[in-house]
Amino acid sequence: MKWSLVAMIYSTRRRYVVVTIFFTSAFWLIVELILLSYTNVELSQADINQFPDSRRTASITFESSEASIKEFKSVYVTLIPPNPRGPGERGEAVHNDQDDPAQISQEKEGYKKYSFNELASSKISLERSIPDNRPEKCLSLKYPTKLPTASVVIIFHNEAWSTLLRTVHTVLARSPQEYLKEIILVDDHSNFEGYAHLNEKLSSYIQQFPKVQLTRAETRQGLIRARLIGAKQAKGDVLVFLDSHCEANYGWLEPLLARIAHDRTIVVTPDIEVIDLRTFSYAKGKGGYNRGVFNWELTFKWRALPDYERERRNSDADPIRQVTYNGWWVVRNRQNVFL
Repeated sequence: MKWSLVAMIYSTRRRYVVVTIFFTSAFWLIVELILLSYTNVELSQADINQFPDSRRTASITFESSEASIKEFKSVYVTLIPPNPRGPGERGEAVHNDQDDPAQISQEKEGYKKYSFNELASSKISLERSIPDNRPEKCLSLKYPTKLPTASVVIIFHNEAWSTLLRTVHTVLARSPQEYLKEIILVDDHSNFEGYAHLNEKLSSYIQQFPKVQLTRAETRQGLIRARLIGAKQAKGDVLVFLDSHCEANYGWLEPLLARIAHDRTIVVTPDIEVIDLRTFSYAKGKGGYNRGVFNWELTFKWRALPDYERERRNSDADPIRQVTYNGWWVVRNRQNVFL
């Protein structure tokens, strides 16, 4: 009888705990949905005007207060002369010579060290051309020419030379210089014995870029703490966190900054496309038709847009509202990071 009573009390208590967790989760989900429903996605010039004019430079001028991606593209600064016939141009695949024992060995070593085809990557220009797969509507949209500045924080640990530098080069070459405050590279305690290129060679290489700075963690920090190291050093209005093996496309930055300028409280992530780890071919992603969610195991998943979100959007160029995001590319107001 005693054990039956104990079991009954335990069962009742467990039921109350489960019910409490369920209703608490449901409450916050409802609150989130209400907040999302009142989010205005239209850009407000009044909000944008809160950023002082001192952030603009005399090096770039536009005929009006708004510009399209094509107009912004005219002010980008190419660092490496284009080679239209080079390997991987236009996002095409690169294949190593499988009849060459040296290339076969080097390819296997690349997979062992980096988990991707580093040999193929090393053959590709650090500023190769890639296709622009965004909807036509995006190209016709106008964005404010007065935007906050961005500090781009890139964390790396034992990263390959070509992928790390391609990330840096494409950000530099495909961002309006007046909006790009700096690029902060944070070395999360790389192993210089096996990755010597990340030591003096990297320190020397980035000296040619005044906007690129390098800081090194004395001990392994992990991704989040390493990002906080970079965030504390940042001087820009907006923090942009990137992985160390990305390629920035033309017009990647302006829409993100415009969204933050409109509402400083939101976190923004771009449409992320795919680079094949074997051939480095560039493929169109499906971000415009999916959004990030958590399943019941609290695992991040991509899911198709629900009907109510599809109906809310007037075109494929409208932003997608979601309660979580992929951590590869994250953009947020710097003042909201350290509250």
